[in-house]
Amino acid sequence: MSKLLLLSCSQAKCLLPIGPLPAIERYTGVFFQVLKKWRREHQQAPGPDVLIISARFGLLSPETPIPYYDQRIKAEQAKILAPTVRVALQRQLSARRYSNIFVNLGRDYLPVLDDLLGLQTAEWASGPIGIRARQLKTWLSETMD
Repeated sequence: MSKLLLLSCSQAKCLLPIGPLPAIERYTGVFFQVLKKWRREHQQAPGPDVLIISARFGLLSPETPIPYYDQRIKAEQAKILAPTVRVALQRQLSARRYSNIFVNLGRDYLPVLDDLLGLQTAEWASGPIGIRARQLKTWLSETMD
């Protein structure tokens, strides 16, 4: 039973080193803190697959090395990213057949996934950041413990 967590990148990033660092280490926002804490506390548990949508780099795995950057997604950038992100994500969804998907994206990232097949049964985080962080923590605990 494969599970997938889909996150948008965060504005908060580890500044150093400026050179490449795995995406999971580069991003330091609230949702990444929740995920990293869960991973530390459940090292023996099989965690979900994680994919990250980056305003600069598109769809990333947590291990993908990326340099420091400062770029917020805008509507035009979302339109540019959408085709490549959608193809890569559709490929991933077809290959793994996930039984449980949690999508936690900022509102500016949502258009990238409009009407993407395979996400009809996904659980979508909603509300302010604190509520979405709680939803993520709950999903991780309920689906992985």
